[in-house]
Amino acid sequence: MKVVTKALRLLWFHRQMLWVTTLNDSKARYRGSVVGLVWLVLYPALFLGTYASMFMLVVKVRVGVMTTPEYLPLIFCGLILFLGFAKSLGAGVSALVSQAGLVKNTL
Repeated sequence: MKVVTKALRLLWFHRQMLWVTTLNDSKARYRGSVVGLVWLVLYPALFLGTYASMFMLVVKVRVGVMTTPEYLPLIFCGLILFLGFAKSLGAGVSALVSQAGLVKNTL
């Protein structure tokens, strides 16, 4: 618990730097696109719409204790975790491939 508190305190202390870095990275990533920063919200919303329509209309998944409006946030929570994991895994792999010389030099 003490480690978590220390990490949260550190994040809070550097919140301005984290905000500026995140904003600059987002602007740089979506600078050349037609929609721009709207993709930050539009992409997960379209993805959720696709998943929701597939699971509820095509496959007709029914969870016994949940109604359809209750099932959507459950799908969204899992989807956000999946998208974050996939994005970080892809970025990590491409960073290793692009810096192969550094990885080979460490041995």
